[in-house]
Amino acid sequence: PICMSSLTLAQPLGGATLSWDATRACNLGCGHCSNADDREAAARDLRLEEAAHMLAEFVEAGGVGLHLLGGEPLLRKDILTTIAVARELGLSVSLTTNGTVLPEPDMQAWLMEKLATLTVSLDGSTAAINDPIRGHGVFDRAISALHAYRNAAAGLAARARLNVSHVLCAGNAVDVTGLIGGAVAAGADAIAITYLKPY
Repeated sequence: PICMSSLTLAQPLGGATLSWDATRACNLGCGHCSNADDREAAARDLRLEEAAHMLAEFVEAGGVGLHLLGGEPLLRKDILTTIAVARELGLSVSLTTNGTVLPEPDMQAWLMEKLATLTVSLDGSTAAINDPIRGHGVFDRAISALHAYRNAAAGLAARARLNVSHVLCAGNAVDVTGLIGGAVAAGADAIAITYLKPY
């Protein structure tokens, strides 16, 4: 792993957010995912001690935010400890999940309390549109996850924003209006739409 202390920064990272693929492990094989291309050849995931060191150096350099990605970050066995470490360092932490790896209800509430933003990926307003892109049965599980996280946050004094992430591609380009309505109905606070980039 690259040690940030070995680098000379041209300027402090004031206000920066680190987007980190906390694990390459994933239980899906989405057609538009670039991480799937090199998953077999990828280096091992950082151990917790290595990750804590990296995050401490990031904070020392002026970083303020951490966005956990994957793979599927909730497949990382120490992901809750990783979040706790980042919070102890003063980082605002967000996480993006595919919605199919749903923790127990008490952990759902913990995530909604500790995270700044929890994002669920959704690429269509129906299973007929979403599942050819993300996998059979994924739509229903993602919608269920949105409802579960929203319900888990009930009664919290402060909770994470619950977002939907959507990749616009040929298979769902005509479905944006439907997606927005479905995401709002499932309890999303915001929707981030990106377009599929050529690699």
